Amino acid sequence: QKTEIAGLLAGLDERATLLAYAKYADDARSESLLIAKIKHWVLDRAIAEAWECSALQSVVINIASLVVFEVVRPNVCQHCDGNRYVRFKPCEVCDATGVRRLSGRTIAAALGVPDSTYRLHWRGRYGDAYRFVLSLDDEVKIRVSINNK
Repeated sequence: QKTEIAGLLAGLDERATLLAYAKYADDARSESLLIAKIKHWVLDRAIAEAWECSALQSVVINIASLVVFEVVRPNVCQHCDGNRYVRFKPCEVCDATGVRRLSGRTIAAALGVPDSTYRLHWRGRYGDAYRFVLSLDDEVKIRVSINNK
């Protein structure tokens, strides 16, 4: 499958290319490499913004792993079966995205921090990393749609 999509991905940033292979070609090696790249992206932010945390390295690794997991292997909404609509109306459970995001409690547990600490210090940082990885997926979708015209 990788060779089939290689031409479609020409010119993409390395992280976006890794995301494409991980998500759309189910390539475990690309997923591992993407996690490493996202870990560096998060660490760069942590340094630039002087994040304080006694377990910073493990939290950063967990953020990188979890955001990649959430984007590469999305949790399909059980209410609408990922179709975004229920009886011709936008699904209220997933806000018509077709995807059920992980809860704050689940994320806090995966990061290894208490809920209150997650809400106070990590929710915004996790959200930034999640949106960054989503933007990589958007780049892939745009590139593929341009090359399919």
